[in-house]
Amino acid sequence: GAYDIYFNVNSHIIYIMDVDADYTTATEQTKNGKEPEVEEPETTEAVLYLAPNSNWKQDNARFAAYFFNNGGNVWASMTDADADGIYEVNIPVGYAAGDNVIFCRMNPATTANNWNNKWNQTGDLVIPTDGKNLYTINAGSWDAGTWSTK
Repeated sequence: GAYDIYFNVNSHIIYIMDVDADYTTATEQTKNGKEPEVEEPETTEAVLYLAPNSNWKQDNARFAAYFFNNGGNVWASMTDADADGIYEVNIPVGYAAGDNVIFCRMNPATTANNWNNKWNQTGDLVIPTDGKNLYTINAGSWDAGTWSTK
């Protein structure tokens, strides 16, 4: 069936009710719930890697990449699938070498990738066209690093 949803921004309560019902008559409500799944972009086979330093690893931070070019922008989560301390992300469809990326240190309390959840970031980087694919955050730095090949 059809329902109306009312979100009270002060109490953070979501009211679900029949269509056109006054929210004060709502009988179903949810105060806690599962965070929505993060939508990840469709990706290419090309991979970028991030080697965070000890600063970036503090507080169980997670990592994400923000890709942008003249066609738009998109966030993508990074993973350390092989537990080697180097995080990887497939470049999204529509992005390639020569486009821009920003690597971000993110709040681990949420899976949402956005600027509100970013703790630290690199500068605006250009995805190398010479085959380099590993960005290493310099020791002791919070934002600077160097490109090399993994």
